[in-house]
Amino acid sequence: MKIHLFVFVSMVLFISCSSTYYVKDNESSYREMNDKLKGKNVTLDLINSEKISAEYVRVTASTTYTAEKNYSTTDINAISVKNHGHGALKGFGYGLLGGGSFGFLMGYVGYSGKSMLAGSAVDSGFLGAILLGGIGAVTGLVLGALHGEIEEYVFPINEESVELIRVEISSVYEETEKYIIVEYDNKFIHLNKLEYKTFINTENGKHFIVIPKSVYSRKFK
Repeated sequence: MKIHLFVFVSMVLFISCSSTYYVKDNESSYREMNDKLKGKNVTLDLINSEKISAEYVRVTASTTYTAEKNYSTTDINAISVKNHGHGALKGFGYGLLGGGSFGFLMGYVGYSGKSMLAGSAVDSGFLGAILLGGIGAVTGLVLGALHGEIEEYVFPINEESVELIRVEISSVYEETEKYIIVEYDNKFIHLNKLEYKTFINTENGKHFIVIPKSVYSRKFK
């Protein structure tokens, strides 16, 4: 039962594995992104909330080229791609660490003094770490490879082409240089720094955040 619990938790960790990169509006940033996307199947997240599967993608400041159709780059919020190799490596590492830690705890706490393989509670813990660490590493490797690490390339907000709206929120739960977490309709919503323009506190105590309409459709509805 405990092993099943560990595997379930591992799956949740691996499935949520992702990385976000912020695209700057300059040639070197586009070149770096194009090198990473070369030959891969990607998903284009358009500002109208439409998601398009595409391949053979090349991005410039004005136009995003794909095998089937070209798009204005200003009409794109983000481009995402699955990296199965990175997912496998991260899954292996997380599984090894998580399984090893859980196995050591199980072995240490469950030591009864009757084991022929472990002379002490610490020995029993290390044995558990080796056994469950191995299981976790293999599980993480497989799940990570299957799901892949989601790599998302986020474009800066273009105020001339993106419709911005003001949304009333309950509060700003957390704010850093890279993201903001706001409370809205009894739930917490995570926005990276390119998914919102600003937030406003009014004199009567109300709080608003200014975001693209497409972000509202994806994360607030």
